Amino acid sequence: MDNQETYEKIEAYLGGKMDAESRAAFERELASNPKLRELLALHHHLERSLADEGAQKLAATLKQVDNERFGKSAAETPVLRPSWGRYAMAAAVALLVVVGGYFLFQSLQDPQLTNQEIFAQNFEPYPSYFTLRSNVSRDSLLQVAFDAYSAKNYQKALTGFESALADSSSDTRTRFYMAMCYIGLNKPLKADPLLAKVISEKENPFRDPARWYKGLSLLQQNREKEAREVFLELSKGEGKYARQAKEILKSL
Repeated sequence: MDNQETYEKIEAYLGGKMDAESRAAFERELASNPKLRELLALHHHLERSLADEGAQKLAATLKQVDNERFGKSAAETPVLRPSWGRYAMAAAVALLVVVGGYFLFQSLQDPQLTNQEIFAQNFEPYPSYFTLRSNVSRDSLLQVAFDAYSAKNYQKALTGFESALADSSSDTRTRFYMAMCYIGLNKPLKADPLLAKVISEKENPFRDPARWYKGLSLLQQNREKEAREVFLELSKGEGKYARQAKEILKSL
């Protein structure tokens, strides 16, 4: 995807102009692409910086200069469209240069992010790992599933994990990775009961990760209050996920 196409998709997403299928595809890409999540957050905050009158005037001036340079009339090119284009972005960049890097840092840390944006900024698929065991047939199914998971082919991975789980209904790891697949496919409602089952099994290495992803899944569904409760409980512990929970709570 080139830069122009990327910005057009971001504008359509933020402006609510995507159909359901396009929005779901874009959110799947957000879930697996950290750079795209950063661009989305930056674009969102740059839009806000353009809300004041001075920024709009600057964007209009930049566009007028460009029109004159390339011989376009004012009638052919509106001064500033509702979907912020490259002129608006240029104006925002100019403003950011004036106020300095501190403004940019603060805007990226703005607590007024939407739940979907907080989810997009924090979701990273759990690392894939696989160890051969004695059940060759089942291990073969898992190998295919984990290979697909690593390639972010979540639908194929899900099929493999479901088949493997049928051979071992008590497999906590398989349930956990099935939940990851559902989140990656933007189907958090199906991830929730799987994560709840993993969390209920107290002595397992996936318990804290499952609590973290449970909170993210709730944000993905715009269930902020429930997500906050999950992160608050997780933050009382120790380790990586407790620290991450404390950080994400600052944005809620």
